[in-house]
Amino acid sequence: MLNKFHNSILAVQKKSLVMLFALFLFVFAATVVVHNLITANNPELKARMEEELIVNPVNKRTLVILIDALRKDIMFSDKMPFLSNLRNRGAWGISKMTSVPVTIAGDHAIFSGTIGNFFSIFEYFSVSSSTYDNIFNRITSHGKRAVILSSASLRSSYGKFSDLTAFTPRHFSFGQYREDASYLFREAYRFLKEEKWDFAVVQFLTLDYLGHLETPLSPNYSSILKVIDGYIRKLVNLTTDQDIILIASEHGMDDQGFHADYTPEIIDTPFILLGPLVKKGGPNKIMQIDLAPTLSILAGVSPIYDSPALPALDLFEFSDKTNSIILHGFSPATTGVTSSLSLKQLRKMRQTNITIKKSPFNSMLIIFATLITMILLSHIVFSSSSNRKNTRFISIQILGVITCILVLGIIRSFSGILDYVAKFFPFSANFILTHPFRVILSISLLTTFAVLCLKYCCRNNHKYREFYMLFLFILIFAGAFLSINPYHPLN
Repeated sequence: MLNKFHNSILAVQKKSLVMLFALFLFVFAATVVVHNLITANNPELKARMEEELIVNPVNKRTLVILIDALRKDIMFSDKMPFLSNLRNRGAWGISKMTSVPVTIAGDHAIFSGTIGNFFSIFEYFSVSSSTYDNIFNRITSHGKRAVILSSASLRSSYGKFSDLTAFTPRHFSFGQYREDASYLFREAYRFLKEEKWDFAVVQFLTLDYLGHLETPLSPNYSSILKVIDGYIRKLVNLTTDQDIILIASEHGMDDQGFHADYTPEIIDTPFILLGPLVKKGGPNKIMQIDLAPTLSILAGVSPIYDSPALPALDLFEFSDKTNSIILHGFSPATTGVTSSLSLKQLRKMRQTNITIKKSPFNSMLIIFATLITMILLSHIVFSSSSNRKNTRFISIQILGVITCILVLGIIRSFSGILDYVAKFFPFSANFILTHPFRVILSISLLTTFAVLCLKYCCRNNHKYREFYMLFLFILIFAGAFLSINPYHPLN
């Protein structure tokens, strides 16, 4: 009896060691891949200049209006007539997003000039303050009043650098997107009209909520565009010709209601910039991180951040002397050399540093680690089976399924066929809410199929309960891949 118990303990310990090694292998491979991506996005920069570079100390107000998930083909169309016509009054164009395409990463790019890495998505659910140097901090350090009119993560990230008494957030669900927009507009309109402010940010999340719920192709989406367009018109009318206005989007959205892939409709974020010294015309093409130093120059604070961000001097009507002063400050800050470079040279050097270098090594490493890990886990599941021939057969079946999944992933990467298939299946939350019976029926059928397959594979093994361990690890892998691409419908 003691011998049997001792052997059981040894078997459990052996399985535990194999499990830990399998998980270690997978986590190690994932960490290496993520580190490579982060390194490619955020190269080490040379030492920054310590002194402030302020070239526009005039006391002007700055209004930033953020319309989350607004696409360039919508802002510059008759779907939003006021915004489309407003671009004729200033500089307009595309600011290319280089961060992971989520809202908080876009906020950090616009106000801190930083490139959000792989883990930025977790900051969206955090209530902690941003650790990045930012324009709010610089505005308030000059004795000016900076306010954030938003109920999202922007408020928690930069709230301690601004006046939080300006706005009392109310939390609405995704389905209450109209109520959310209406409340935000009323409070923002009242504050901007009645209160004293120097730097104000109004953030509309309506299109992001509605886009995820019903996709940008829904009738409700078209109708809400006119509402948001009207709200912005009334807010802009509260300003004067001497005020600075930036209207921009943190990220776009595809036709399926997601913003995970680096496609132009997602990362080409539109912007309109108005104010004194702003050169009219477009389309201009800049990087999204460049909005931080650009806004800083117009607001009269130092534009040099610990990031690869550069001011969009081609949007200004500055004198050659002013441009020379700015470039002289940014050249050593960006390159580490004392010589003054042109804006074109600085952008070229910057582009070389922050371009994401896609490496086949990353893909092969994660595929190899996944295969080896699943083999080890399969070994754990079937190690107690007395029928080794049956064990090998089932193991080959499982590995065949894993291989098919990997092949499908490769096909998706190179052909886009699964994206094409996804267009014919409405995965939006709105579809789930409006067709609950069909969704429940589909899940029930899939569950029944999975149970039948489980029983078939385990018909000669009474210890099939150990299969649940395998499914547990499959869920872990699914969670890992979802964190990499959380919004893709086929995930």
